[in-house]
Amino acid sequence: MQPPGGSQCEPPGTYVRLADEIAGYRTATTTLAVVGLLVVAIGMAGLANALTMSVLERTHEIGILRSIGARARDIRRIFAAETLALAAAGWLIGPRDAQAPLLGKIGKRRASSTQRPKLPEKISPTGQMKRMVTSAAARTSYR
Repeated sequence: MQPPGGSQCEPPGTYVRLADEIAGYRTATTTLAVVGLLVVAIGMAGLANALTMSVLERTHEIGILRSIGARARDIRRIFAAETLALAAAGWLIGPRDAQAPLLGKIGKRRASSTQRPKLPEKISPTGQMKRMVTSAAARTSYR
């Protein structure tokens, strides 16, 4: 059936279906945007944490740099370069590691619940104590 003027009329169900489809796309887009923002926020918090810990752990090194004449601007540049390198590594490695389980490259050995991780045959208490003392000594001598 064609109205006067030569244009075609669509059945009312077509418009309702189209409106529902658009609403579905809008919902999916909003959901992806919210999840993306959460991922970015968590990533930024992790990067800020890594940078803060780097500064706090390297106060001795910063003091030495200042004593040999480095300006605060130079030290900020060092940490900014370190932060950019860390972020670039995350951008390069992250997507590959995120897709690996989907592609079946990681986790094949974990598939069997009967497999156990291989541990040394014997863990001697004296050897464990030596490792603990060495580790504690290394941490205290660094400070």
